[in-house]
Amino acid sequence: MASPATYVLVPIDSVRPVEGFDGRWCGHVTLPGETSLQTVLIDRREGEYVALRPSCAFNGWRTVACRQNASDERICGAQYPETLPPALPVARIGQDFFLAIDTAQDDAFSERQRLADELTALREANRALEEQVSTVSRAMDEIISELSDRSRQLQARGREQERLGLFVQRVMDTMDSPLIVLDRFGRIAQLNPAACRLFRCAEDALVGEAADVLLSAADKRELQSGQSAVPDGLLLFRTTISRRGLAVELSLGGRRAEGVAAAKVFLVRGTPLYDGAGKLEGVVIVATDVTRLRERERALEESEQRFRDYSSMSTSLTWQTDATLAFVPVEKNDPYFEPLFKGRTPIDLALPEERESSVWQTCVALMARREPVRDLEVRIATAEGIKWYAINGIPMVADGVFCGYRGVAKDLTKRRHMEDELRRHRDHLSELVHEQTADLIAAKEAAEHANRMKSEFLSNISHELRTPLHSIMSFSKLGASKARDPDKADKVVGYFERIHVSGTRLTRLVDDLLNLAKFEAGKVVLDVRPTVLEGVIGEVAATLEALLVSRRQQLAVSNGLHGQPVRIDPDRFAQVVLNLLGNASKFSPAGSTIRLALDTARFANGRAAFRLEVADEGPGIPADELEHVFDKFAQSSRTKTGAGGTGLGLAICRQIVLAHQGSIRAANREDGHGTVFEVLMPLQMVADAQTA
Repeated sequence: MASPATYVLVPIDSVRPVEGFDGRWCGHVTLPGETSLQTVLIDRREGEYVALRPSCAFNGWRTVACRQNASDERICGAQYPETLPPALPVARIGQDFFLAIDTAQDDAFSERQRLADELTALREANRALEEQVSTVSRAMDEIISELSDRSRQLQARGREQERLGLFVQRVMDTMDSPLIVLDRFGRIAQLNPAACRLFRCAEDALVGEAADVLLSAADKRELQSGQSAVPDGLLLFRTTISRRGLAVELSLGGRRAEGVAAAKVFLVRGTPLYDGAGKLEGVVIVATDVTRLRERERALEESEQRFRDYSSMSTSLTWQTDATLAFVPVEKNDPYFEPLFKGRTPIDLALPEERESSVWQTCVALMARREPVRDLEVRIATAEGIKWYAINGIPMVADGVFCGYRGVAKDLTKRRHMEDELRRHRDHLSELVHEQTADLIAAKEAAEHANRMKSEFLSNISHELRTPLHSIMSFSKLGASKARDPDKADKVVGYFERIHVSGTRLTRLVDDLLNLAKFEAGKVVLDVRPTVLEGVIGEVAATLEALLVSRRQQLAVSNGLHGQPVRIDPDRFAQVVLNLLGNASKFSPAGSTIRLALDTARFANGRAAFRLEVADEGPGIPADELEHVFDKFAQSSRTKTGAGGTGLGLAICRQIVLAHQGSIRAANREDGHGTVFEVLMPLQMVADAQTA
């Protein structure tokens, strides 16, 4: 019985149906023992599948994508595969196609198969080797990476240790406090620059020395106290270890005795150093200079003692409150607490009538805001009576919490009494000074005014005297020269008349000066007699008639006395009327009217009197000059027009009126055009003969 055929199935890849032919496909296959890709045409014949080897215009590379060639022919259809002999049978399993190669019919197949198997085995071995090499390579990479990471970590740790070492060295170098490192045998292993400066030597001069060389005899006694005997040179080292640390004040004067005058005090702190296994490696000693701190403490103690001494001798009392502002004793035996402060608050010290005063309210407000109280002067009732005190206080704060007030109260009672007394004397002195100053100012102003008036008078009188004297001299000279010529007798008469007028004017000026001097000296005696004023007014009007006519002025007289006689000195009264009318004419414009009025009147006390008023139409007098126009030599600023005058006329008028127990005043007219002079004189004087 023949053995069954053995087939090898070779898969056909990239199988695609050929368009236009039912039951035909193209695909690629690699035959056993070959390495090139072959194109096969799968055709179904009588229910079986066979593989043909067509001639492909595209060398088999585009068989699966062929549709038509350039001549619009189907590639596979154009080869007529029906005429090609079958190559190999094809097996179809599902949608996959396989070449069915009979191993018995193919002599070379076994050899090819063996080679293929060997090749496959070699490939598998090579693949396994490659996988092993890849695995080993990855493992080596991981080991190298890990070693690199560890190396970097070690390098970083080394750099960090180096940085820390440099940092520690810089810290030691820049420390102001001396630092000494002792090894595990108690010898000096290292010093920082501050320690070298302290002991005045280089570092290598002390390295290897026992630590006790740094100690003075007093330092050794301090460390030896309370412990058993210690080998020489190891006192500082052993003490630090036995006490598990050291904190003691020493002078460290063992190496500083030479050339060091002032003793120093150091707070010496020592710490043992142990490694990770707890083994002693050495000791670190740090010395902090506390000399100034101790000096300040001693100074503070002395200051506190001085304060207590001064407080015991001071007249000021001290006080203190708690957080509720209730008074508490300042010290155990506070002498002021019981009689003055116990059970009270600051506002309770105020007198009842002064609790609402601004001073006490300021004190309450400051304490409510926890602000300092400065120099508030208040009155307080004590066992010795009411006293003045200056209150000063500051808030006490501990850890940001208000604890109360502390302050002093200075007794100002004597000072306030002295200040009150001084204030009274000062006020009295100020009044006296003010009065004296006012008198001096008035006298100064009066002197200045008199000086001005004198200057103006001299200026005016020189002009007034020079003018008539000039006329007298000129006309007398002309008269003397003309008197020899009988034909010029009339001119000579005119010259002498002018001389007479000028002499009369000069006489009147001299009379004014003499009269004023007599009035001021009190040597004028009035010739008082009953007088009818119409006659006096008529005589004065006749005297001034020529002057008024020359100035085209009119005199309007109104007499309300109707012939009633008055007791006056008619000559002196005529002089008053003449001066008043002369002034009115002098300062009134041409063509104006001067009004004179007489009437009965009364003084403010009811005494019977008569009134004389003279009103002009001049420029008026400034309000601030109305009282001064009656002063000697005074002239109004509005009337200084070059009209002349000595400034004595109104002064003489006032003297005459006052001598008659009367009054005179000046006022501006209500219509603003001119001035009115009013004279009030009694109808009956107290005495017929009155001395001015």
